Amino acid sequence: MNNIRFSDKLSQLRKKHNLSVTSAAKSYGISFKMLYLLEGGKCSPRINTLKKICRYYDVSVSELLKDVAL
Repeated sequence: MNNIRFSDKLSQLRKKHNLSVTSAAKSYGISFKMLYLLEGGKCSPRINTLKKICRYYDVSVSELLKDVAL
């Protein structure tokens, strides 16, 4: 199992979908600052934030967190 930091996985997922930080934050329904902090590893997401991100990508929370180092 390859463990990856949540911040790196979130950044990679956003880039894979060709989204800027600003457009991704708007699409997720969170602030630019929150996404910036999450991708920078400066904070951990609350469950509501995880759900918003998952809703955008149409994945479950467990799928999003798969292989994420806890």
